[in-house]
Amino acid sequence: MTNKLKERTDQASIGELSKSAIGELYDLIQVVEEELAGNKRRKEWLEAAVNLKYEIAFAAKRLRMGRDTGSISIEDTGYLITCNTAKKVEWQQDILANIAGQVNKHVTAIESIDEIKRVIEVYYKIPERAYSELSYEIQKMIEPARILTTGKASYKITKLDE
Repeated sequence: MTNKLKERTDQASIGELSKSAIGELYDLIQVVEEELAGNKRRKEWLEAAVNLKYEIAFAAKRLRMGRDTGSISIEDTGYLITCNTAKKVEWQQDILANIAGQVNKHVTAIESIDEIKRVIEVYYKIPERAYSELSYEIQKMIEPARILTTGKASYKITKLDE
């Protein structure tokens, strides 16, 4: 953003900016959006550098801890680097539908599950918290439908002496 535009947006109140011509507001928004996109690319680039620098150390620590996901931290020369890797769970719909159909046959007297499936679209999902609270037997029964992957790692660096 040019210094003049930056000053204009930083010093003006919202009320003052609202009196600007729509063309000027459009130009200001375009400049800000370009800066945001550039800053996002720069942040992704820097996070990729952090990932490259520490990925082996984090992988080794995750292996030692037996944790594929979640937050873990390591220290390096006065800095704490925290890596958070999200857990992503997907469910194979055909398998869960079959399991749901089997359970449904035992609970109700629905004659035509296929007819219901033809008319009604259903998406099966088991929240991870609910899954972890199920009995071992039920977890084992539905485990073939569970696909566990990890999300993109994100990093936070904290200076330890602050």
